[in-house]
Amino acid sequence: SGLLALGAAAGVPPNDPNVYDTAFATAAQLADLNSPHNRDGGNASDTYSFADDAANHGSDWYFESIASGTGNGQGMDSWINDTKSGGAQSSITLNILDWAAKVAGDRSILGSFPVSQYGSQQSTDPFWPNWGNGVHTNGSNITGNSPSLSYVANSPTIEQTWIQHLISTFGDSQHGGVQYYTLGNEPGLWNSTHRDIHPNGDTLTELRDRVIAYASMVKALDPNANILGFDEWGWTN
Repeated sequence: SGLLALGAAAGVPPNDPNVYDTAFATAAQLADLNSPHNRDGGNASDTYSFADDAANHGSDWYFESIASGTGNGQGMDSWINDTKSGGAQSSITLNILDWAAKVAGDRSILGSFPVSQYGSQQSTDPFWPNWGNGVHTNGSNITGNSPSLSYVANSPTIEQTWIQHLISTFGDSQHGGVQYYTLGNEPGLWNSTHRDIHPNGDTLTELRDRVIAYASMVKALDPNANILGFDEWGWTN
């Protein structure tokens, strides 16, 4: 209480509301917490495909591409609407990788390491046993896999279609639309979490070039949008 009194007496300004955040909170949770931001983050977020409306869950769940909604961003549109209903701003993770998640024509799951193609593996999805964890039964990783089994190519030009959709659906960042774009999720772990599409460790030059390319694309469409640097996994990164 003494420290609180000292702080008040010294005229310490209030905390900036931008330090507070939630991830995937519901509208009710956002309203209850009075949270100013709601983040779409985590390992699956930086493989999101607008066209397929899907994300690959990487090493978290058998490198499976799983639909978020019905296609063309419907799942994310619904999340943004829920966030707005809860009185918060959306903070979206943008895919800055060279690949984006792909689902089958009937919206069913696709995996990067099908047993039918790569053989028996240490572990398989208990619900969909054809999708393995990408590790041979002897403990070594499967390498040289084909990303096109569960991904489509990605680029700033392709991601631009999603930003244009968001602006046309919700407005730009100054008129009710998405205000915050995070460029990638934990790139320091891409060679582990997303080793099916980024088997080598990231480099500073690579990250610099990706950030510039994707940030420039967003700014060209929405000059007042807030661009956030990639979220990392720890202080070392």
